[in-house]
Amino acid sequence: MAAKKGGGLKQGMVWIVMIGGLAILAYFTLAGGNSGSNTTKTAKNGNVAAVSTPKTASQGTGGNTQSAGSSTNVNFNLSPKNGGSLGGSFLLKNLSMSKGTGYESANIFLKSVSGSGGFPKYGASITGSTITITLSDTKNFDIDMGGSSYTGENPLVVNGSVIKNISWAQNGEDSLRININLKNQASFDDVVLSSPPTLEIRVAI
Repeated sequence: MAAKKGGGLKQGMVWIVMIGGLAILAYFTLAGGNSGSNTTKTAKNGNVAAVSTPKTASQGTGGNTQSAGSSTNVNFNLSPKNGGSLGGSFLLKNLSMSKGTGYESANIFLKSVSGSGGFPKYGASITGSTITITLSDTKNFDIDMGGSSYTGENPLVVNGSVIKNISWAQNGEDSLRININLKNQASFDDVVLSSPPTLEIRVAI
């Protein structure tokens, strides 16, 4: 009887060791699985952050294309901006000011002539409290209409928080000069919009 009792005790100990080992194995397996899911979540968050990163200075100086009213990807600074391309034909259609989060925009609306696509070559720079923009292949005279394509105020007085007025002048036969007069020097950014072709100069408030 004593021998049989000793054998049962040994068998019981084996079962306890086996169950304990299985429990430890299950614990480490579950812990490892949770660690992997956390890594995946971090990677996804990293991708989202990368998408919403503001545009670089090189994108700003090359002309940034966005949808109207977009406030992402802005890079305000005092550096000259440029973009567009030569070879088209455009008319000045309208000037206006609009407001966004943290900035005001001077909007220069153009009309494409003879099926010209894209946007004309432009340059924008600031001296003191005036941003000067030159637009190539653009004029304010519609041959078909026999008169000015833009007949609004010049200068257009807007009296915003930072933008005072927007004025234009013919700068040669196929070039326009636009002046955005500010209340004080401020950093700015350029955005090209389509439909209609529009140059939006965003000025930080």
